[in-house]
Amino acid sequence: MYKLYYDTELLQKHGGMFVEHTSVEADKELQTNPNIMLIYIAHASQHHGKFECGSDSIELFDNDILLINPNTEFKLYSFNFAKDKKAKGDNAVGIYSCSFLPDYLPLKLSKLKNDFPDISDFLIGKIPYIYTHDTNELFIRNMMVRVIDDFAYNQPAFEYTVKYFLPVIIINIFRIYSASKNMSIAANSNMIIGQIENYIQKNIHSKVSLSELAKIHNITPRHLCRLFKKHTGMTFTEFANRMRQKN
Repeated sequence: MYKLYYDTELLQKHGGMFVEHTSVEADKELQTNPNIMLIYIAHASQHHGKFECGSDSIELFDNDILLINPNTEFKLYSFNFAKDKKAKGDNAVGIYSCSFLPDYLPLKLSKLKNDFPDISDFLIGKIPYIYTHDTNELFIRNMMVRVIDDFAYNQPAFEYTVKYFLPVIIINIFRIYSASKNMSIAANSNMIIGQIENYIQKNIHSKVSLSELAKIHNITPRHLCRLFKKHTGMTFTEFANRMRQKN
């Protein structure tokens, strides 16, 4: 089996990191990476990748990104979803794979926890990985290609360019992850408020309590109150009374 990770001795021989354009196939053997690992799904064609870690199972497509903490047990393999088996072609999923020692970067990742509070658990090693998707401009992909080219072809002073680009890549992955998470939270909040508006409208002549609605949506009354203030500029009671006055 081709192992995705690189042992510490190999990384030390290459100055603390190793990066390449490689592929994964249908092999589902469990792997454990001894160091920090970055995986970028470069091209999946008629296949996609699958990442399994603990009870998590994630389908991976072009331009998906995984950043994995050291000593994480995982499986990463290709999965054929082509209906026409004759047209499936090569069953490998192309990836950009990078592994580096914790002290390779010029900054400690744990020091970024105040800049990225929503991924602080990852930065201090409490969760094994984060998963996100590249920007529309493919910023991470383009940066990874530059690092791979410099590293693979031993471009002059590549040790310095790679050491410069990698922190930029990591920080931008954190930014993308945080932005997408915040967008998801905002979309969910909008959905909750919209559903509650409909609920109040249908029960306009009944007594509807904040606690009752919070329980329905599995959130605390205090959090729901904050959502109302943020999205409507009113408290829940003010909002409900205004809707009743309109009817």
